[in-house]
Amino acid sequence: MNSWIKTGREVVLIRLPNWLGDAVMASGIISALKEKWPEIQLLVVAPEAILQVFADDPRIHGFASSSHKRSTKSKIVMPDAFSPLAIRLKPIKTLCRKIRYFLCPPPLIFTTKNGVQFSASIDLCVRLTHSFSSTWHLLLRARSPMIGTGMWAHHSKGVTRALGKKEGDGKTMHLVEQYSQLLQPLIPDITPRGPKLFVDSVLREQYIDAIQKQHICINSHKSMQWIAINSEAAYGPAKCWPKEYFIDLTLKIIQNPNMACLFLGDAQGKDSVHQLVDAVAQGIDSCMTKKSAIEAKKRIVNLAGKTSLKELMVLLQACDMLITGDSGPMHLRSALAQEKHGLIALFGSTNPAKTGPLDSSHVLYQKQSCSPCYLRKCPIDFRCMRSLSVDRVYQELLRQLA
Repeated sequence: MNSWIKTGREVVLIRLPNWLGDAVMASGIISALKEKWPEIQLLVVAPEAILQVFADDPRIHGFASSSHKRSTKSKIVMPDAFSPLAIRLKPIKTLCRKIRYFLCPPPLIFTTKNGVQFSASIDLCVRLTHSFSSTWHLLLRARSPMIGTGMWAHHSKGVTRALGKKEGDGKTMHLVEQYSQLLQPLIPDITPRGPKLFVDSVLREQYIDAIQKQHICINSHKSMQWIAINSEAAYGPAKCWPKEYFIDLTLKIIQNPNMACLFLGDAQGKDSVHQLVDAVAQGIDSCMTKKSAIEAKKRIVNLAGKTSLKELMVLLQACDMLITGDSGPMHLRSALAQEKHGLIALFGSTNPAKTGPLDSSHVLYQKQSCSPCYLRKCPIDFRCMRSLSVDRVYQELLRQLA
């Protein structure tokens, strides 16, 4: 059945998904290939942000960005960039550049962890994206057999049809299992591997030291428990627990002098997180004495928009607990802190059986008649998330930290 990997030293290219959470769940494919063929060479193609997540993985030999960067050599400089002619020509130039990239994409150039660039002859592509464009680019740039997801897959009879379908017992198949199924033509007896990521130990120590100099120590005080809170989701607000619930929960947490809250978020959602933290500060002022409020605010740290993706991974690995919706940070925590509990995943509009943590004990989910809907924004009363009360989440927090 497997006519592509014969010696175990072939070069296999993996085109990772564009969404952070999906890319993390697909990391089990790397584990499966390396366990079966330890000497196989794995190359990864993904957007720049996704490459940061896998940059410290010792199992990957090279990385290449899927993002199209405009070449400065072919740039046409107009006499006046704001002239009427330049403005009129800009859409035409952009369209021509896209057509040229689509028909004649540049060759794949990979980079090692040490910054050494190289090209490679690809023996097999494993594509985990669904779009025609990604398939087309890989066909032109890699020029090798391909297995993958969706209708544009090649050499994957019986595998593509299984993706997203239901098993015989009627249960929805987890995305980790779906990705694993893609390797059945290579490894017929494959068993799903959970997500696994790596963080450089030197970077981890350096960043933790930097945080300790600015805020309360994360790890030096063993009695201090750090509760990371991720209130946003890139997909849309339908995945987010209500802001007022996060405020009430934080006020409960901060009553314990041995707990501190670390608010996370990217640049896109930082304004929303800042508003949430300000509301928490106002709540602290209204329910505590002045002296107690000053002490409590020291245990509120807002890092939204202030961390790189790799620094976020360090924080997620170091904290004692993460409270989040179905989001990229949730999957990062699952992959980085496998030996810990420390995760509360709040689900509503999506299905935890398909995209949740493999350990379902970390999930809080109150199924409604309309869920999972997979909408970006709830068109009605947001009952799926509002049914998860603050007290229920707080009790789960205490249970896991006990």
